[in-house]
Amino acid sequence: MRSPVGQIRTLDAFLYTCKAAVAAVVAYLLCRALGVPGEVWAAVSALIVIQPTLHPSLRASVVRVVANVIAAVVGGALNALVGVPLLDLFLGIMIVGMICHHTKLDDGLRAGYAALAIVTLTMEGEAPWAGSWHRVAAVLIGCLCTLAINVVFEELSPAKILQRESKADKGNDQVE
Repeated sequence: MRSPVGQIRTLDAFLYTCKAAVAAVVAYLLCRALGVPGEVWAAVSALIVIQPTLHPSLRASVVRVVANVIAAVVGGALNALVGVPLLDLFLGIMIVGMICHHTKLDDGLRAGYAALAIVTLTMEGEAPWAGSWHRVAAVLIGCLCTLAINVVFEELSPAKILQRESKADKGNDQVE
């Protein structure tokens, strides 16, 4: 027979997996419903920032959104001013890296670099700022979906369930 600890760990893993699946699908569908291009990036963002608990997801979401905004602004500006995709990419990585470093957003570097590559290398034929803002909007939607899903699932966590059961048991002990 399985120990209660093993069952709780399996339940934690199952709930975390459910959160990831729900957050990705909801983010994708919300982008579609709102007409925001880049629904794939919303789903990817939801999956990247999802954490087993709410507080780490909140931090990861804030860092990811800020790094994406920085990259979108830098990429859009370079596209408008220089307009040579590979040069925009090179210069943008240098600029985003230094901005993230000096603003203590080192945890957002990879997200910023990825956003910059997407913005600078996929914006051909688009208005200079369109790709940037689509990317930021999709990332924001993905991160917000993750946070909302974490809030909903927070009450379903095994720790919360055990906490409620423990309080109920203590209440019953005092009644008797």
